[in-house]
Amino acid sequence: MQLLTSLVLLGLTGCGSTPEVGCGEFDQLFVWADADGDGFGDEQVPIGWVCATSPGQSARSNDCDDSEPTTFPDAEEACDLVDNDCDGTVDEDSPKVPWYLDADHDGYGDVTAVTSACSAPSPDHVRLAGDCDDVVAAINPGAPEICNGGIDDDCDGDADDDDAGLDPTSTTRFYVDLDEDGYGDPETYRDRCVAGTRNPIVLNGDDCNDANAGISPLADEVCDRVDNDCDGLVDDFDPDIEPEGRREFYSDMDGDGYGDPNATSLACWPTPGVAVANDRDCDDTDPDANIPKAWVLDEDDDGVGTGQPTEYQCLRPGPHRAPYASGVDCAPLDPTVYPGAPDTCGDRRDTDCDGYDDCATCQQILSSTPTARSGPYDLSGPFGEVEVYCDMDTDGGGWTLVSSGIVPPDDAGGAWYADLATTSPVSGYATVWNGLRDFADGGVSDLRFTCKRNAADSTFAVDLSFYEVGWYTEITTGTDADSCFNENNGVGQDPPPARRDNIAQISLPAGDQWNYGYFEGEDSCTDTSDFTVDFDDRGMDSNQADGTDWGEDDGSRKCGTGTGASWFIFFRE
Repeated sequence: MQLLTSLVLLGLTGCGSTPEVGCGEFDQLFVWADADGDGFGDEQVPIGWVCATSPGQSARSNDCDDSEPTTFPDAEEACDLVDNDCDGTVDEDSPKVPWYLDADHDGYGDVTAVTSACSAPSPDHVRLAGDCDDVVAAINPGAPEICNGGIDDDCDGDADDDDAGLDPTSTTRFYVDLDEDGYGDPETYRDRCVAGTRNPIVLNGDDCNDANAGISPLADEVCDRVDNDCDGLVDDFDPDIEPEGRREFYSDMDGDGYGDPNATSLACWPTPGVAVANDRDCDDTDPDANIPKAWVLDEDDDGVGTGQPTEYQCLRPGPHRAPYASGVDCAPLDPTVYPGAPDTCGDRRDTDCDGYDDCATCQQILSSTPTARSGPYDLSGPFGEVEVYCDMDTDGGGWTLVSSGIVPPDDAGGAWYADLATTSPVSGYATVWNGLRDFADGGVSDLRFTCKRNAADSTFAVDLSFYEVGWYTEITTGTDADSCFNENNGVGQDPPPARRDNIAQISLPAGDQWNYGYFEGEDSCTDTSDFTVDFDDRGMDSNQADGTDWGEDDGSRKCGTGTGASWFIFFRE
């Protein structure tokens, strides 16, 4: 009806007025002022009839706020306490959300003080709830739980020791004191807010024996071979030792085990270098002069002499003298050479007078000379002086040749022989050199089994490394029955060792039981001619026809038999 009335009025007015120039009578529009430019005019500010609207004018007049461009009949209602769409209601289409009073301004509101609104009713309202104490800003769900007398700092319902999220930096360390001597065990403690009632608890961890109440920092140090006062010092070595219980001994200033008859001291026990029970030392400043003995000439003053005794007495006869019983100096004019002197491997000097340079394995040579190359080297050790081939290049180097021959070795150990100096053997020597047994750490070492199809070949046809195995000490015991390592090694308590095919450069870790689940040693421990390391058949790829095993296990020696083949075993401690 309103629209019809407007049209009628428009028609009547148009018919009774003079049209503007260029504008038909019925083409005129009645417009209102549109100050905010939102397309709706202020019905309280009419402008009149026009041919066309101009900026600041609108033919629609129902703008309820012509000063705000976001407020007009077609606007979307926003949650802002304003009638944005001019329909007479405020915020009718915007969802309200809960707002919680945050009186302590810690970012968390009181869940019991909630207001539903489109926006924060006040600066004291926040959207996050959960504050269990809206008076104290340090208490809220985001605060750390600390030891403070049972206050639930993080509002999770648990306080102090009952809260799994307790800040450990706020706790106190309490030590268990089982012997109740007032001193706790430094290894047994718990970090808590309060001590609790389980076990006696103290605040220190100074007890060195929490099973004995007589041992603590407050106890007296007495002669009983025990650190009674927990200072790390025992008996005579503790300056706080109680005099009761100590006895009179003779001082031993030079530590030779003989006491000075003119100097006594109190001690718990006879101790060389401190006190001894005898008074036989004629010179307590000279460890060699103590009782009558024979003296020999010591020209280089290294403590070891040569020749026949020159005097027999207690005091050192004079300079350049050494006790006759100290040994024989093999270099009487060199003070760096004497029995017991350090002997450097690889310098070709017998500095300890034991008859050889103490360089007994290829690994020792490589350690002292990292640039050492493969070839024959002179080794010296308990076995004497021998020439042995060292492989310094393969699989980390340091390999000492312990078996070399044109036939596979049997299981018996043997002495050194000349073919060990070369990888082109000429003999049919079938044993394994046992000279390095003492160098295997607890009987465990690395072993390599190699062979050539022709002794003149420059490379091996098979080259297999095995790590941390006991086979070297087993196969050098001298008898086949003693030296046979297990058939099906890998079953039960003998898992397969870590191993490497140096030709294919394939490695397997210890315990890897490929295919059949075990690693084979000998086929028969009673067959002295059959010493086998089965690598591929059970150990790598399950192919018994690929020719990369060492020895005879499936009826075929992998490097062949007869003229030309050669076999080798290397050791590395």
